[in-house]
Amino acid sequence: MKKRVAVFFGRFAPPHNGHIANIEYCKENYDETIVFIGSSNKRRSLKNPFPTSWIEQWIKSINPNAVVKPLNDYIYNDNKWITQAEDICYTIFNREDTEFTVVGHHKDESSYYLDIFPTWKIHETPIYANGISATDIRTVIFNNIDAFSLKEYLNKVTSEKITNDIVNNYIDSELFNNLLQEKEYFRKEDKKFENYPYKDTLKFNCSDAVVICDGNILLIERDRAPGKGTWALPGGFVNTRETYEQCAIRELYEETCLKVPEKVLKGSLKRSKIFDNPNRNFGIPRSTNSFYFNIAPDVKNGYSKLPKVKGSDDATNAKWIPLAQVKRMSLFDDHSDIIDYFVNAF
Repeated sequence: MKKRVAVFFGRFAPPHNGHIANIEYCKENYDETIVFIGSSNKRRSLKNPFPTSWIEQWIKSINPNAVVKPLNDYIYNDNKWITQAEDICYTIFNREDTEFTVVGHHKDESSYYLDIFPTWKIHETPIYANGISATDIRTVIFNNIDAFSLKEYLNKVTSEKITNDIVNNYIDSELFNNLLQEKEYFRKEDKKFENYPYKDTLKFNCSDAVVICDGNILLIERDRAPGKGTWALPGGFVNTRETYEQCAIRELYEETCLKVPEKVLKGSLKRSKIFDNPNRNFGIPRSTNSFYFNIAPDVKNGYSKLPKVKGSDDATNAKWIPLAQVKRMSLFDDHSDIIDYFVNAF
């Protein structure tokens, strides 16, 4: 007889009563449970505000025997996402001796993952959350209510451990304060465009520079919200009187002070691509045209060196980082996906 394994996906930001009930259901009705924490490779943001290590502990407090694994997002490559999940499952459980069942509920378009594992079963569970969503909970957490009222609210929608961790540890953290600044940034942005007459067409145009040299990529550390302290590609908003390529090059020089002549840089341009997933960022949607440059190192006295860089303008720091290291970093928005598209490193 095959072992019955429940597979439960979520971002758990934070786990609420619905998540808790489903995890407990899996524990009671299946031989084993594997819980995937989605978006684990993404930076902590208003949408994903809690450290993955915290979420793992929270899930383990619900079911100590569950196998809990982080799962990376690949928002432009579903096949890569599916392969990742299947590979983890087949590494832990013998495929021939195991019956995998995806446990979940078709609540909206975000539940499409339930239908993309054709060799696995699907178990549609009831809605246990009584209308409560993690989005609602995050709204309350970031609404600057007093700790007593927040604790009273959280006790109704999640577990005691999760409540205590958020009230006693999270809301006094540097991460939380940075995200409050981010919330204020997007509030002001919305205010600026509240009277824009064609809201369905509102989307900002941006450009990014993907600069590779000898297996290293040039990244900046963001100086302010959104994403303060997060590593990112050099880039920014396209000005009225410039092309996307001109913007990418301008932002690259402004933020990194890259010591490479513009003529040489343009000669190293390999290709470009637009990245426009509506969920690639928080706030008003931003589409970006990313330009991939592969430049040669400086050679002096027979030795190769990476061109000099220095953080400037919107960047606290600029640095050449090995692609092997970038693979394990939580970059800004979808920048890891953009890099992966051009260099297939992740």
